[in-house]
Amino acid sequence: MCATYRCCKEIKDLRWEFMSLQSENMFNSMQSIVADRVKDEGLRMFRSKPNKIVVEKE
Repeated sequence: MCATYRCCKEIKDLRWEFMSLQSENMFNSMQSIVADRVKDEGLRMFRSKPNKIVVEKE
């Protein structure tokens, strides 16, 4: 009985830890958060469309 209780408690703790890490990961991967973190390194987001590079075959 005691071992079952410990297993249930451990499962609940691991589930809570997983959900917490998942939430933190989703927050840290938001575009605005990433932009703020790389701003100090001189990186910025482009507001225009990317240029298409065309290489002609000879």
